[in-house]
Amino acid sequence: MKSVEIRQAFIDFFKSKDHHVVPASPVVPTNDPTLLFTNAGMNQFKPYFLGTNAAPFPRAVNSQPCIRVSGKHNDLEDVGLDTYHHTSFEMLGNWSFGDYYKKEAIIWAWELLTEVYQLPKDHLVVTVFDDDDEAFDLWASVTDIHHHHIVRCGKKDNFWEMGATGPCGPCSEIHLDLSPDGPAEIQRDPTTGGLSNRYMELWNLVFIQFDRQSNGELMDLPNRHVDTGAGLERLSAQLQGVRSNYDTDCFHLLIKRIEDVLGIPYQDGDGGTPHRVIADHIRTVCFGIADNVIPSNDGRGYVLRRLIRRALRFASQAGKADAFLHDLVPLVDESLGSHYPQIQARMRSISTLIESEEQQFLRTVESGLKLFHQVTIEMNASKTTTIPGEMAFKLYDTYGFPLDLTEVMAREASLTVDVEGFDRALNAQRERSRAARSEDIDDGRDEGIQAIGRFIGDVHHGVYVDQPGGGEARLPVNDAQRFGLAQHHTATHLLHEGLRQILGAHVQQSGSMVDVNRLRFDFSYGSAIQNDELHAIERFVNDCITAGHSVSIAEEALDSAKARGAHAMFGEKYGERVRVVEIPNISIELCGGNHVTNTSDLQTFAIVSEGAVAAGIRRIEALVGNERVDDHMSQVQRKAYNDYSKRWELVVQNAASAGLEMPQKLDATASIDRIQQAQGELLLLGKTLDKAIKADQHTIASDLFDAMIDSSIPMKASGGVAIFQVLEDQPVPVLRAVADRVVNALNDCVVVLGSSMNGKAHAVAKVSKSMTGTITATDLIDALTSITGGGGGGKPTMAQAGGCNAEKLSDGMNHITNTYAKTTARD
Repeated sequence: MKSVEIRQAFIDFFKSKDHHVVPASPVVPTNDPTLLFTNAGMNQFKPYFLGTNAAPFPRAVNSQPCIRVSGKHNDLEDVGLDTYHHTSFEMLGNWSFGDYYKKEAIIWAWELLTEVYQLPKDHLVVTVFDDDDEAFDLWASVTDIHHHHIVRCGKKDNFWEMGATGPCGPCSEIHLDLSPDGPAEIQRDPTTGGLSNRYMELWNLVFIQFDRQSNGELMDLPNRHVDTGAGLERLSAQLQGVRSNYDTDCFHLLIKRIEDVLGIPYQDGDGGTPHRVIADHIRTVCFGIADNVIPSNDGRGYVLRRLIRRALRFASQAGKADAFLHDLVPLVDESLGSHYPQIQARMRSISTLIESEEQQFLRTVESGLKLFHQVTIEMNASKTTTIPGEMAFKLYDTYGFPLDLTEVMAREASLTVDVEGFDRALNAQRERSRAARSEDIDDGRDEGIQAIGRFIGDVHHGVYVDQPGGGEARLPVNDAQRFGLAQHHTATHLLHEGLRQILGAHVQQSGSMVDVNRLRFDFSYGSAIQNDELHAIERFVNDCITAGHSVSIAEEALDSAKARGAHAMFGEKYGERVRVVEIPNISIELCGGNHVTNTSDLQTFAIVSEGAVAAGIRRIEALVGNERVDDHMSQVQRKAYNDYSKRWELVVQNAASAGLEMPQKLDATASIDRIQQAQGELLLLGKTLDKAIKADQHTIASDLFDAMIDSSIPMKASGGVAIFQVLEDQPVPVLRAVADRVVNALNDCVVVLGSSMNGKAHAVAKVSKSMTGTITATDLIDALTSITGGGGGGKPTMAQAGGCNAEKLSDGMNHITNTYAKTTARD
C-alpha cells in the first residue's frame, strides 16, 4: 500500500466506526505555552482530557504532523545516522472522549492491523501494563492473538502520563516482530525489562483513567478516555516491505531528487546520511513555514533556520555548495499526497523563504568555515582540544553557525566545544539586548490590544458588533472607536484581496493588527513591492469603497464556507460553525471581528508604509477614513515641505556663489506632488552646482599653488621645507587640493593651510612620507589647535582640524612656524 492509501485507510476505518474526522492542528500549538511545537496527535485534544473544555464530539480520528526537536522528545541529533529517526512525522490517531474504552480500542486496532492492513498475526506482539489485568484479559478474549504474545511490562514502558500531574493511565503497545523466524520465546531487554529491539512499536493505545495529584496519588477521572498513535512512516515501511522509513514512498521522491542534486547514489549506511538529513529537514521546514513560523534567530524560527543550515552543511560535505532546498518544496507536497492544504497553497512563498535563508547562510558560511579552519590550526599548534565558548558564539552570532553545526564540525576534527561558555556568551548578548529594549520599547503594539470574538452580534450604528475574544485588535469602548475599528477591519479584507489581485493568488496573510486608527497587515511575498503596484493596490481598495458594496456576516458550517471559497488564516483553529464575512464578488473570509455594513463607510483608504519584517514577509500599514487620511497627508505634506525648504536654503547659497539663478521658492501650501517635483529639480540643480563648484575650486587651487610655490621656508631640525599660510575664504576641499599639489611638487615638504568661511575656521596639514619619521601631520595639527582651539586628527601624512577660533588662526600659524621652521629666507 502507498502511504497515501495507508493514511486514508486509517481515517476511513475509524470513520466507519462513527469517529469524527478532525483536520490536523497547526504544528504551532494553539494556546499551549508548554510546547514549542505540536509533538503528538493528542495535543489539540488536551482541553478535553483535562476537562477544561467539553468535547464537541465523542470520537475523533486524524493524521497529525508532529515535530520533535526540543525537550524530552528531541530526535534531531539522531536524524540521518539511522534509518528511522525524524524531526517530523505523521501520527495517525483515534480518540474517545468519555465514550468507548479499552475493549473497543483493542478490537478495532487488531481488526485494522490484521484485516485491513493484513499484517501477519503471528508477527504481532502486544505489551500491557503490569497491573492492567483488564487489558491483558481483553487481548486474550476479544482477539485471536497468540496468548504468549501478550506481555506485561513496567511503568517505564506501559504507563503514560501527560506530565508530573494531570491525566494519565496504562497503555498497550502493539509491536511487530522484525525477526519472526527467530526463537519462539519473547525476547526482553535485560536492562529495561521491556521488549528487546527485535520488536518495533507500531501503535500505542493509551487508556486515560487517572488524575495524578501533586502528592503522587492517583485519583479516578470522572470520564475515561482513549488516545492512540501510530507513526505513518513506520507503518508504511512494514506494509511496503522495506526496513527503512526512508525507503518508503514517504521519502522516495525526495531521496531521488537529492541523489540527482548531490550526484551521489543513496545507500543505507553513512553514504546516505546527507540524503536522509536533507529529506527529513525539508519536510519539517515546510510544515513549519506553512503554519506561519518564519526562520529567525529565536524560538520556533531558530529551529527552522537551524534545520535549513544543517541540511546545507550536509549537502556541502557532499560537494553541493549552492542553494537547492527550495526546489524540493513541490516534492514535499507530492510526497504527502497533497493531504495538507496549507503546504499546497503556500508552496511559492515557502520556497521563497527557504531560498532567502539559503542565500543568506551561503553568503557567510565560507568566511565562517575559514575562521573555523584557522581555529583548528591554532588549537592543533597549542595542543588544545576544546573550542572556546566565545569562539563558538562568534561562529553563531557573526556567521550564522548553529551550535550543533559547530559541534558536528568539531567532532570531525576530533575536538569538543565549550557549550557552557557558549551559553554564557549567548546569555550575555540577550541581557544586552534586553537592557537596550528596556530603554526604548516600541514593538508596534498598543495598550489595550485584545482578542476579537467569533460570535455573531448586532448591528449597532452601522457596525456589526461581536463579543471580545481571538485575533489582534483593540477592544472598542465607545461608538467612535467601534466604528474606527470596524472601518479598518473591513479595509483589511479589501487589502488582502487587493494584494492577491495585484501580486498574485499565492500571497498569504502572515499576521495583522487592527486598531481604531490604523491597520497593519503582514503577508508572504519574496520581494519589495514596486510603487506602481502599491498604487494599484490602493486604487483597488478605493474603487471597492466608491462602489459601495454591502458587507454581510453569517454563521455557517466550516465545510460549507470553505466550499464557497472562504479564506481561512493558516494556523488558526476553527470550530464546526464559523463566522463568514462576505463582500459579494470581492472577498469572503472567516473572521470574528467588527465590520461596517457597507464598504462606502470606509470613505477613503491610504497606504502609509510598506517594507520587510522578515525574509519573505512584507508589512503594509494603512489608514481608513477621510479625517485620518487627511491628517496623515497634512503631516506628510508638512514634512516634505520642511525637507524641501532645508535643501532650497542649502542650494541657494551655492547658487549665489556660483552666479547661478535659483528657481522661486514654493509656497508652504504647495501640494505633495508639486513639492516632490521641486525636490527633483533641486537635486538636478545641486548636481550642476557641485560640478561648477568643483571646477571653480580646481581653478582656485591652481592659482593658489602657483602663488605660494616659491614661498617655502626651511625646517629647523628635520630638513626639508615648509609652507605655513592662512588663506582667505577657502573651503576644506581647496585647502586639500593645494596641499596635495605642493607636496607632490616639492621633495621633503610639510604644508599647513588654514582658512575661515562664515565665521568657522579649519586647517589642513600634509607631510611628505619621507619626513614622517621626524614630524607628522597630526603633530602639526595638535600644535595649531593648542592655540586656535577646536579639534582634529588624521594620519601621519594627512590631518585636518575644525571648529578653530578664526581670530586666533594667524596666531596658531605663527606658533607652528616658530616651532618647526627657520624664520629666515630659504638658503
